[in-house]
Amino acid sequence: MSSENFIALKDDQVLIDSLKKNNYTALFFYADWAEQCNQVELAIEALAKSYPTTTFFKIDAGEFEEIVEGYEIEMVPTVIFVKGKSTVDRIEGLNIPELTKVAKKLLEKGSEYVNGDEAATGRVSSASLPPKNKMDLTNRLKKIINHEPVMVFIKGTPAQPRCGFSRRIVEILKNNKVKFGHFDILSDEDVRQGLKEFSNWPTFPQLYIDGELVGGIDIVQEMVDTDEFIDSIPENSRL
Repeated sequence: MSSENFIALKDDQVLIDSLKKNNYTALFFYADWAEQCNQVELAIEALAKSYPTTTFFKIDAGEFEEIVEGYEIEMVPTVIFVKGKSTVDRIEGLNIPELTKVAKKLLEKGSEYVNGDEAATGRVSSASLPPKNKMDLTNRLKKIINHEPVMVFIKGTPAQPRCGFSRRIVEILKNNKVKFGHFDILSDEDVRQGLKEFSNWPTFPQLYIDGELVGGIDIVQEMVDTDEFIDSIPENSRL
């Protein structure tokens, strides 16, 4: 990285101190295994040169788990523009035209809007639902979770995962010959947002066994590495 304002994060305190300045900051979340991140990184490098007064952080999603959870990162690459503690906009996946457009809008004009991604999509959190609707959603979530003894909530489908984390958890299930049900959280925003609150787990994918949350890809991978995973699978879900 040739620009001084494009920083590979090594210590989360550096990010904390930077955000205290309350200036626009770009957070680029990546993983070495995701090839699309390389293209986004090149775009970020160019933006850093174009906007030298803005700090761009490169953050390893596998290393800084607390930051990933705090910003609800569900896929890589993801770029988030923040101002102080407020998230202003986010770009998920390989979408360089949108990344460039958002950077220009924020960094050239100094837009003051906050949570632009939620305003643009009309996203409604489950916390804002009326009590009856919220109860209906909770009952629906319970039914989906218990649809199969092993249920995984992913972006996309097992045949066509739409993020690297979803692809990895599907591969683990298939490699271990696990029979599982799945739900595409991109197909239903109520389920996507409601499940975060229901499970108290802010990111996806999420794996459930016998109606209980196991966790995300990091926990599942750790269980595989320690030979605990297959023992947790019910007999009737083993192929």
